[in-house]
Amino acid sequence: MEMTLATGENFRIARRSGFTMVEIMVVMAIIMMLFSMVLFAAAKYYQKGSISSTEALLIRLEDGLDSYKRLTGHYPPDGFDSEVQNGEKEVIKGSACLYHFLGEEITWVLDAGGEKRIKTHEPLLEFKKQDLIEGDSDRPGVFEIRDAFGFPIHYDNTEDGKFNPQDGSEHILETFREEHPPDPRDSVEFKAVKEEGPQGKRGYDLWSYGTGKHTEKEDLKSVIASWTLGRKKD
Repeated sequence: MEMTLATGENFRIARRSGFTMVEIMVVMAIIMMLFSMVLFAAAKYYQKGSISSTEALLIRLEDGLDSYKRLTGHYPPDGFDSEVQNGEKEVIKGSACLYHFLGEEITWVLDAGGEKRIKTHEPLLEFKKQDLIEGDSDRPGVFEIRDAFGFPIHYDNTEDGKFNPQDGSEHILETFREEHPPDPRDSVEFKAVKEEGPQGKRGYDLWSYGTGKHTEKEDLKSVIASWTLGRKKD
């Protein structure tokens, strides 16, 4: 059997044919940097999509509110100015009222020349499961409408001119009541409105906290609201 010993030159060639630890670390750093860039871009894309979806949801709710008023002569109650109960006799407020009055069969009393008639109408809007937050065992049969970020939409009927800042106590799940942000209409310092008080000139306010989500802070520039959608109001 013939054996050949590696010469010094052959040894140097063998060493050069592999990767050094430094080279491997540089390659790994580049891969991690590219991966971080992809994650950042994906997060920005998701955030932009969530904003657009939430805006579309508010517009759809506005259309439902307008249809409700054309039928009944007023917007749905919000549960803050007077007590509202759903079909399960559960007290509801805010977007839970929106779901009850827009997503379920409507029943109202029509006064026709002194004669009162009970009128009914099929649901004005259809909501999918991902559009809703369902109450737990303590609030069976209660559903809130949520934005594309997974947090409850806020609704305030302002036809009577009353303004009671919402603090999140109306939410059906405790997790959304904790560390709730302030009502964006309560102060111009929150950077969400130009003047304090109700914003809707037609009798209601709708809003989502957008990318700010439901965190306790006082910079609410990310609020997505009916008064910022830029739609023409008739």
